[in-house]
Amino acid sequence: ALFLGEVLKIVRERGESYGPPARHWRATSLVWTALLEAKGLSDVLDEADVAMLFIADKLVRQFTGDKRTEDGWLDIAGYATGAAGIEN
Repeated sequence: ALFLGEVLKIVRERGESYGPPARHWRATSLVWTALLEAKGLSDVLDEADVAMLFIADKLVRQFTGDKRTEDGWLDIAGYATGAAGIEN
């Protein structure tokens, strides 16, 4: 319960600082899609794709890092919480 409370606190704080995750992920998806298109890859990324890629990056850091941090797990849970609210 303490961990989930911390996740919700972080998600709320990030939302106050940066706005809704979907808005940030939409902007990120547009930039990443443009970069992929410049490389000849034409698949369009959406907000959920960005969240999954951020989660994948955090998983790699957790797996390959010197230590597994609680912050990493909080970030993963936060990304998942935001992604769960995205309508596709």
